[in-house]
Amino acid sequence: MSEDLGTAPGPGPATTLAAPGPAAPPLPQHPVAPVFSVKAFLLVLAGVVLASEGAPILRAALVGRLGLPSGAATALAVAGAALKSMTLVKNVAE
Repeated sequence: MSEDLGTAPGPGPATTLAAPGPAAPPLPQHPVAPVFSVKAFLLVLAGVVLASEGAPILRAALVGRLGLPSGAATALAVAGAALKSMTLVKNVAE
């Protein structure tokens, strides 16, 4: 069991490098069409922000002007904001 762990193994077989072949053709800039659309992103972002800002205003209008109970006004305002967001997303997707 007397192994010499302090020495490196001897040199392996000699290898020669082959001469480089012709260069590969350059890759196209975009092999796949881009997926991200800045226009669609901004439209959806605006829809989400406007819907979240519009729901409290719509709720206040429903409670103050129409005299609806607070719970019903909140439910209608949230449903209206969600419908507006879904409409924006659907229009962008088409």
